[in-house]
Amino acid sequence: MNHGSGWILIEEYYHSRSRKLLSILPPRKSRRDVAAFMEQLYVDRHASIREKLGYKKHCKLAAYAVSTDMFNGTMHCGHEPFFICVFANKIVLRENNLEFHYRIAVNRDDPMNPIFEARSQTITVDV
Repeated sequence: MNHGSGWILIEEYYHSRSRKLLSILPPRKSRRDVAAFMEQLYVDRHASIREKLGYKKHCKLAAYAVSTDMFNGTMHCGHEPFFICVFANKIVLRENNLEFHYRIAVNRDDPMNPIFEARSQTITVDV
């Protein structure tokens, strides 16, 4: 069943090549809101107490700031593990596999006319 569009937030570990679904956010959330959520979640889960207190005081100077791809909105945060968030235009649940479809810019030579490519990923989830 197609569940429409939304933001898919995943936690990935490069060395162990493992990943885990953290959240599915509504499509109406702005990039700014999603980025703020990602930053806070990363700090909550992976920052030291000193980093948490520093973030509370000056969240604009976050050690784990979100970087956003200006073409397709994909966001990254942190380092081992790191969070990735993509805007999926189609989300499908098949048994315990969540499949999501999104677009990425594959050619950025002309910033006014980037070339996009459709991609999809599947991640196993607990149902």
